[in-house]
Amino acid sequence: MGELKYAIMRYTPSLVSGESINLAALFFYVDTDYREFYIINNWNRVAAFDDTLNVPMIKDILLDIQDAVGTSITNPDFDIKRLCARYSNELHFDNAISLPVEEKNLFKQIDEVKRMYFQFELEKELRPKKDEQKRFLGRILKAKEIEYRRDDHQLGKYNEPIVYDYSFSNYGVKFFNFDLDSIQSQTINKVKAWAWNCANSIDGKKVIIFYNSSDDTRADVSAALSILRESAFMVVSINEGFGNVINVLDKLIS
Repeated sequence: MGELKYAIMRYTPSLVSGESINLAALFFYVDTDYREFYIINNWNRVAAFDDTLNVPMIKDILLDIQDAVGTSITNPDFDIKRLCARYSNELHFDNAISLPVEEKNLFKQIDEVKRMYFQFELEKELRPKKDEQKRFLGRILKAKEIEYRRDDHQLGKYNEPIVYDYSFSNYGVKFFNFDLDSIQSQTINKVKAWAWNCANSIDGKKVIIFYNSSDDTRADVSAALSILRESAFMVVSINEGFGNVINVLDKLIS
């Protein structure tokens, strides 16, 4: 089994707000010295994210990084950690993640990472489904050697059944998909039920909500998030993939 290392490059204009957008991904397959630096195509979305950003300049920087990554011939001393460490301001890499991957599945795994972190590069029907995102979280937990339970069935305050998508340590995880044309009453009722579960956990379990949405400011999405934020331990966006999730895991499990 080989090792695939990947690191996501983000643009974070304000460290105070913490909002960021993914621009690129660096992949390194240790066993064969394969390298790839993937750059997004949807620059209109980046310009809308920050209309003061000099997009042509950022494109040039990314192309320079692509050249620096090189190949085993042009850059035989490549070190992913050293390259990522060069960028630590508004333009920065997340910490590299290592995934066990067989060489025959390498490009399939790289494509999966791209789908998870760059879903808005894809047409809506091609974006990762909630079940795919849940499975990917399992891979992240394994990579970080965190013991977990999947589809963890528990009983609530009144012996009602509660199913966490994942549980680890004293935390329970629930996924929500709000990347919909509209949020129907059935979904809002589920949101309210989970807000109640968050506030009435009998075993002290802290509930973390991971959600997907293309527009957090839309009235129905904003209402659902407000309900969850009142009671959940954390509400974490996976719009830009699992970078925020990994940061949360690093803080909770240390």
